[in-house]
Amino acid sequence: MATTHFDGFLTDGTDDVFFNLRLVDGLVISVQAEPDADSDVHVYLPDTIPTPDGDGWRNEDQWEAKLTAGDNPADGRYFWDVPVADVRALIEEHGGEHAYQGV
Repeated sequence: MATTHFDGFLTDGTDDVFFNLRLVDGLVISVQAEPDADSDVHVYLPDTIPTPDGDGWRNEDQWEAKLTAGDNPADGRYFWDVPVADVRALIEEHGGEHAYQGV
């Protein structure tokens, strides 16, 4: 299954910003990556996506969503240093990347 947009984030990086990635099932995750990332990325999962199984999702930041939410509390969780393979598996579990990635 192709992950064209995710691959672009890995190649180009996201300039320390989380970029949204719309999945086929309509859910959206956010990814932050360094240029030429080949091992780990940071991922924001909304509460509508259960935490995937596996050690790659063990590095959850319990406070980041609360500290950065301001007046709009975040309904999700941040995970640091998630292996690229685990993020690909998550994308595939949700049917892949949606063809439309716009807002």
